[in-house]
Amino acid sequence: MTFNEAAQLVKNNQELIGKTSTIGQHKLTNLLITPKPVYEHVVTMLTALNENIDLSSFLAQHHDFGVLMVYDFDTFRSTSNVSVGDLENYLKGAPNLK
Repeated sequence: MTFNEAAQLVKNNQELIGKTSTIGQHKLTNLLITPKPVYEHVVTMLTALNENIDLSSFLAQHHDFGVLMVYDFDTFRSTSNVSVGDLENYLKGAPNLK
């Protein structure tokens, strides 16, 4: 999807932020637009979020985007403790947030 489509997906799913996963009791804290495949860019995106780094030039190099679901980032600000997911996959499958 394009960057604008991913931005719309984030906007349309803001109500998910703050909900808790039924698997592991993790709280969804962020929805981040990231180049696809989303799991290949987890460290880059979380480092940018943690360090408040502008990634506009990095994102401009890509044309296919997805949305990364980030859990518990307010508690664990390192890539080793944060759980992530792909919003598109989440929306296709059975919801696991309450």
